[in-house]
Parts: sequence; C-alpha cells; structure tokens
Amino acid sequence: MGRLIRKIIIAAIPFMFLFACGGAGEKVELIVSDLELFAEGYLFDGSNTATASWSFDQSRILEEKGHSGKKIAQARITSITIGSDENSELPSIDKVVIEMAASGTRMIRIGLLQESLEPGESYALQIADTQKGLEKFFEQEEITFVADVNLLEDFEDDLRLKLSVSFELEVK
Repeated sequence: MGRLIRKIIIAAIPFMFLFACGGAGEKVELIVSDLELFAEGYLFDGSNTATASWSFDQSRILEEKGHSGKKIAQARITSITIGSDENSELPSIDKVVIEMAASGTRMIRIGLLQESLEPGESYALQIADTQKGLEKFFEQEEITFVADVNLLEDFEDDLRLKLSVSFELEVK
C-alpha cells in the first residue's frame, strides 16, 4: 500500500509543477480612445448602426507595455464611454448598445447606455456581465465596434460619436 501511494505522489509531481507554473499573469491596462462611431445619414426613427474600427498589432501593444514575447491570456473591459463634440448636432437617442466584432469571432455585446446624449458630454456605459473570450479578439488585427443607436426621431445628418474602451489584459 505504501508503495502505491509513493508511486502516485511521484507521478503527481510533474502535474503539480505544471499547474503551479500556470498561475495568474501580469495585469496590463489598455485604453483605446479617439475612436469615432460613424453612421451615414439620413437616419430613421428606430435602430441605426454606427461603426468604428481599430487596427492594432498585439505584439507591438505588449512591447510598448513592457511585455515583449508574451501573449494576452485573458481580457476584460473595465469601462466604455461615448460622447460627442460640443458643437455636434445630435438626434434624440433612446439607447445605445455597443458590440465588438472581429474576423473569426462571434459578435459580443459589451455595453449599454439608456439615456439621452447631450453635445459635449461623455457617458459611461453599463458593461456587460459576460465577457468570456475577449482575448480571442486580440488575436486578430482589427476589432470593429458596432453601436446600435435607437433614435426617437429621423435625423438628416451623419451621426458621429466618440468612443473610448478600457481593457484589463492578463499577459503570460
């Protein structure tokens, strides 16, 4: 019996070492700002789509953050804000839903705002509870942010909103 326990312990040592080395990585904050959500007018009462694309290089981002040669193991969103220029003309907006999309991934809802926007103001969105798989978006070279903007009236002009998204990345 003692020999069996001894063999089990010896066999388990490599697995314990493997799991001990697979611990939490370092946290890195990444702020993607100065994105412009754009919807070409004429926009109608109801749901309208505005998009903003962000092109990036994961290795360059990590190098700039002092993590050369590492990969993003996990990602989560810590904040999302939208707003407009002070001189912008805005339609009456009921709500805004923000989603993320990238080649080879499924679109995922990341935020919600349920209030009217005023020119020159910034608004923090409610962040989605479920954020599984966001690190897969960083394996691509471009992320598209898609805003479903629900208007309460027709709007003849283009719609331009500023978007900022903050991520917490775990790198290993």
